[in-house]
Amino acid sequence: MNTCDKTRQEVLEALREAADDDAARDSGGGVHTTHLADVLGRDKSTIQAHMAELNDAGEVERVTGIGDTGRPRVSYLPAEDDADDADEKRRII
Repeated sequence: MNTCDKTRQEVLEALREAADDDAARDSGGGVHTTHLADVLGRDKSTIQAHMAELNDAGEVERVTGIGDTGRPRVSYLPAEDDADDADEKRRII
């Protein structure tokens, strides 16, 4: 596994953990790249690049939620096989 693949896997694992933590998620959405960058100690643009790759691969899905400022923003959730579970993760918190 090369460094890029290893980092992408770390990002995906951090997303999965954060998706289960209501405090880490946008209201009605997923986890923003800023949160993942803080958790992993990496630059936000690095996380965004990996999220784009993971989205293209079908490993994550882009969702829109309300961020800290009260404005809509794109965030991410792990891709789910079970539609009911995905709907539950999108609930407004």
